[in-house]
Amino acid sequence: MYRYTVFRRTCLCPLVLAVIASAPALPCGAQRLTAARLVIDNDFIALRDGGAQDQDYSSGVRLDVSWRKLGLSVGQEMYTPRLDGPEPVPGERAYAAWIFVEPSLLKQTRRYTSLLTFRLGWIGPPALGEQTQNSVHQLIRSEHHVGWRHQARIGPAYLLSYRVATLAPLRVRAPALALQPTLRVATGNVETTLEAGGDVWIGRSLGRAAFLPLGPRKL
Repeated sequence: MYRYTVFRRTCLCPLVLAVIASAPALPCGAQRLTAARLVIDNDFIALRDGGAQDQDYSSGVRLDVSWRKLGLSVGQEMYTPRLDGPEPVPGERAYAAWIFVEPSLLKQTRRYTSLLTFRLGWIGPPALGEQTQNSVHQLIRSEHHVGWRHQARIGPAYLLSYRVATLAPLRVRAPALALQPTLRVATGNVETTLEAGGDVWIGRSLGRAAFLPLGPRKL
């Protein structure tokens, strides 16, 4: 436990300090905190056949804060197989935990919204996935997972992502109707993705506020 804590501090603290140190260089308006939220994901509230189970994207905790167009997220994610065992189970994904910081830049106009993010952290024992999951399971009197001993050990992990959404009006008068096509490009040592999608928006007007959120982050 002590080895993991020391290692995590030496890896991530310089990055966090660098982000904090850059704050005084921002304009006064950008330094004003405009929003903060705590996001908690867990298999316990997932709707699956057979009830809640620890599998795939099993748990995530993230704190998001924003200063107008600038944002910063700090969090931890855990990924687990369906079947647990002291040795890797053939056909099952590996245990993995990712602890990270993620600065972001948001740009919004009347016709499009874009979000640029850069996630940097560590995948492996220093991310404290084993300690987090088994401590929670001990509190709720659930099973102890032994498979973390063969978890993924990628080490330093990064992901650069850019998502853009445009607004295509179909009907201007109330009830207004619009399509919102989206495009996302991501690259890093944990994911390389090119994806496209879209949403349908119905409301009173198609002004700047008509933009939907850019959707859940790709994990």
